[in-house]
Amino acid sequence: MTIDRELITKMLRAAFPDPAVQIGVEAVDGAIGAMERAWRPEFEHYFGIPSPTERPTDPSQGADDAQVLGYYLAHAKHSRVSGPAQHSFEGFLPMVHITLPADSIDIQTRMGWCYAGDRLLHSMLEARTYAREIGNAFGVAPQLEKVELLTPPRMAGARFGAIAVYVFHPWGAVVEAGMATGQPRVLYWLPKMGEWVTRRSWYEPTPDSSPKHFYRARLSVDEARRPSRLEIHRFNSDPELVSVEPVMAIDVRFERHVQPLLEYPGELLFQAACRVAAVQHAMGKELPDVGFITPVLAELAKLYPWSKEPS
Repeated sequence: MTIDRELITKMLRAAFPDPAVQIGVEAVDGAIGAMERAWRPEFEHYFGIPSPTERPTDPSQGADDAQVLGYYLAHAKHSRVSGPAQHSFEGFLPMVHITLPADSIDIQTRMGWCYAGDRLLHSMLEARTYAREIGNAFGVAPQLEKVELLTPPRMAGARFGAIAVYVFHPWGAVVEAGMATGQPRVLYWLPKMGEWVTRRSWYEPTPDSSPKHFYRARLSVDEARRPSRLEIHRFNSDPELVSVEPVMAIDVRFERHVQPLLEYPGELLFQAACRVAAVQHAMGKELPDVGFITPVLAELAKLYPWSKEPS
């Protein structure tokens, strides 16, 4: 039986629909790898993925480059707090703590690669250019001494790129929002630690989201100015103009680790696709172009832990 890569591509496009993002071969391979690692008969029936004769292994990672400062595990609690299909679950995202390099270089770590193309600010040159643009827009421009970055690495070709955080020194920070399929998408400037800032979304990470939505976020740091907590609320309208309740709340706590955490990003990608399908199914909707697969993925989503399943 031949693996139906076209159907897997359509599934990922339906679950993560941002039109500016191409569903690349790496994302498809990541989803296939995830299904091989946790094989079930449904994967062969619908996607043509045969039962593996042995569990695939990830290639060993190389030594850390000099820019690597350590490792983190992000504990991200997602809660839909209003509207239909309210739900809650906690996701986990391994991240690498690096110093942003002077040039646009790829950084090797024991947990995978931090490729320059997987971040919107490739180097200190781009960071300083961005800071000048911030100065023009907001009337304040940080004089950057250095930039530290928490980012999900790419392992065995796959990357779960939902979020990354740049900490500017001496002050300010940037949250980089991205896609479960690996691509970085939008930068949000946070001038002061611990203070709420409202920004328009400008991208479409899931079928339930819109570029017209708004995020309100604040970042907390520890005494060494390392990220400790990121809180994000999503609104369907600008909360600065009208009184509205948030639709989604995301509470991320960053836990520092000495050793790398080897979690295959493709498994996080497939898990996210199943959760998206479960939410759509609870709303009485289907994933576009692959509607027949929606209840299958929604049922598979029950294999993952929920604090509250979509209802």
